[in-house]
Amino acid sequence: MIYVTGDIHGDRSRLAPSALRALKKGDVLIVAGDFGFIWDDSKSERKYLESLGKRDYEIWFLDGAHENFELLNSYEVIPRLGGRMRQIGMGLYHLPRGEIYTVEGCRIFVMGGGSLAETADFESVGSNIPDRDELSEAARRIAASGYETDYIITHEPPGKTKDWLSAGAAPLTSLSVWLDELEKRCKYKKWYFGSVHRDVSVSDRQTAVYRNIIPLAGADK
Repeated sequence: MIYVTGDIHGDRSRLAPSALRALKKGDVLIVAGDFGFIWDDSKSERKYLESLGKRDYEIWFLDGAHENFELLNSYEVIPRLGGRMRQIGMGLYHLPRGEIYTVEGCRIFVMGGGSLAETADFESVGSNIPDRDELSEAARRIAASGYETDYIITHEPPGKTKDWLSAGAAPLTSLSVWLDELEKRCKYKKWYFGSVHRDVSVSDRQTAVYRNIIPLAGADK
């Protein structure tokens, strides 16, 4: 089974075995950005990442605004499940921006990167949004899929959703606009995003996820 949760920001309690009791051998947990455990490359950090990779289930994560990108990008990128993944440990993977994976019979499109106004009260806390080349390559991949996927997982919400959640207080970015266009053109079942630090259903197809751990796919198998 596949599960999705929101920003962790290096909080080990969020990934404690007791907090993830629902996950079984062979399951996958996807973190929708701001993983935060690849930060200082300390001995303690490396040991913890190694322990995460040895669990019975896999942990995948998107990047958000708060990552050590220089360190993250030093890990090897490998082909896997129809896309590319950056392997951190045996069962621990970063999902690069704009990739599409096929897992448990489902197609999952992911887009990391975070902009200003990330917290629930939309304070300015940093920015690292995809550049033009990354967005163009992501557009090429989704077009090649026929503009159809089962699930979309992003760090940021589409621009219109972001505007609604912030009551118009959040500045829109090139990523926000790009995600709006994706929402218009792409057929999908569910869209999950983590940057707003809320657990709230925006619509029957869009969900902001933070501390909840939501079954994404495989629940009916």
